[in-house]
Amino acid sequence: MIRLSAIFVVLYVFILLLNGCSDDPASIGRDLLKDDRINILEKDSFTDSLNQSSSYFKRVVPLRDANTLLIGKKANVESSLLLKFFLALTDTLANDLLNDRINVLSAKVLLAQTYTFGDSTAPFDFSVHNIISSWSDSSFTADSLPLLQFDPADAASNINFISGDTLEFDLNIQNVLTWLKVRADTNIADDNGIFIKPSDNAQKIAGFSIIPELIIFIEKPGVYQDSLTFGPSSEINAVTGSVPAVSSENIVVQNSVLFESKLWFDLSSIPKTALINYAELTLTLDTNETITGSAYTGYIRAFFLTDSLNNSIDSINLASITRSGNLYKGDITHYVQNWVNGTDNQGMLLTPVMTGEGVELLSFKGSSSADLSVRPRLKIVYTTKR
Repeated sequence: MIRLSAIFVVLYVFILLLNGCSDDPASIGRDLLKDDRINILEKDSFTDSLNQSSSYFKRVVPLRDANTLLIGKKANVESSLLLKFFLALTDTLANDLLNDRINVLSAKVLLAQTYTFGDSTAPFDFSVHNIISSWSDSSFTADSLPLLQFDPADAASNINFISGDTLEFDLNIQNVLTWLKVRADTNIADDNGIFIKPSDNAQKIAGFSIIPELIIFIEKPGVYQDSLTFGPSSEINAVTGSVPAVSSENIVVQNSVLFESKLWFDLSSIPKTALINYAELTLTLDTNETITGSAYTGYIRAFFLTDSLNNSIDSINLASITRSGNLYKGDITHYVQNWVNGTDNQGMLLTPVMTGEGVELLSFKGSSSADLSVRPRLKIVYTTKR
């Protein structure tokens, strides 16, 4: 009985302690920290009026790593496509081609649509041209387009969608026969593929799988008929775009074109010896100016700027800024800690998750917004010694 009573007493004391802690755990924590002569402080760019600045700019990069092939025009964006197929031939077929024993009956390209930017029912049209000049998907950018040489004649016909989401168009059979002969003769330079350019009346951008197919129907007269299917050897989007039509107070992040934003906060009021417990960045989305396609990632990335003049970043350390409603929020504690510790505060770069994926336009309220409550907001909780 004595042992049982002792157990009940211990349990009773333990429950009392739990109830006491649940009343105000924060105050108990502060009292303990007070004894250790430590301060927990907060900074909020809204209530404490931290100076800040923001701007956006256009960066031109090769889009070779894109998972979607883009064709069309919408808003401030126009996207063309350069495409080359790998024409693997048997020795027998190559020999027959070089001796003019093969006819091309027809040839068509198939593209599986996976994405739409703009009204899916809007007009969509393009032309296809044989490329004359050489190009490389490792270096070709939108700035390379003025130097691209191509045959002005349209090499495509019978453009239509089959089975709902598969785009099909025929290619000029003489051009395709020339490609095959070029591939058959190793002494002749390789063909340069095709340039798919949106027509003036296009009013949307369509995205397609990165594995298009070229199907060529051939015959050896009196011997056989057959079909040959080839995949791509090189493909790259060439996306051009003017400055987005957004408020002068806003900043933007847009895929592919590519628009990125810079954001800076003055942190000189935080002691250099401070330990940053938590720092959260909040961005307010301008939903009236934001345009997204049929599939997009609901977050952006923030990178540590090492040189804001040349827009250089630390590509290893990044933070995810995730959307919730019309707000984008992210933990940038490690950035703030570095700046407070003495690393030159060049600010941060806001950029799409995948620079070449789609053409989503995200417009955010900037540092000069007349409404202070929607400006970029930085909340910092930090600890200092007394």
